[in-house]
Amino acid sequence: MESSEGPLPTPREMVDAFVHAPVLVPIGKRADGDRIVVLSHVELWPWRVIVRALVADPQFAPQPVQSPTGDLEASGGVGVVTAEILGLTEQRHERWRRDIEWMNSWTLADDAGTEFVASGWSGGPSDDQLWCDLALNYDTAVPPQAQRLTISGPVIGSVEVPLRR
Repeated sequence: MESSEGPLPTPREMVDAFVHAPVLVPIGKRADGDRIVVLSHVELWPWRVIVRALVADPQFAPQPVQSPTGDLEASGGVGVVTAEILGLTEQRHERWRRDIEWMNSWTLADDAGTEFVASGWSGGPSDDQLWCDLALNYDTAVPPQAQRLTISGPVIGSVEVPLRR
């Protein structure tokens, strides 16, 4: 694979990188609190880092699934779907706000002083499922001189991960 000049790979290098698996660094750390968090592993790509985890709700109780339009569907009628029908109440909006704050509280650092900026995440806490996969994305590569990552987040605290490449 050709190498780019500068800190970021070329678009071609990014596409070509998917032909090869990223370096996987196992973590295997579980912490229990208001949520259960299991850090699984870190993916080291040429231009980014992804932290993979699981988040579970220890208080989860399954609820029966109901149609958002209720009896209107059964009668063939047409109705207006409102936020209340969908369960988008102020309480749920408050939960979403807290969940976004929870997700944004995760940080990544290394012993080389690299500045990792979160570029996004998928998955995360939810009040309507037992567990979900979590992917925390950072658009900065781990430099070769780094020997250790530190992942910090809610419930899990601060976890040091030795890099074995």
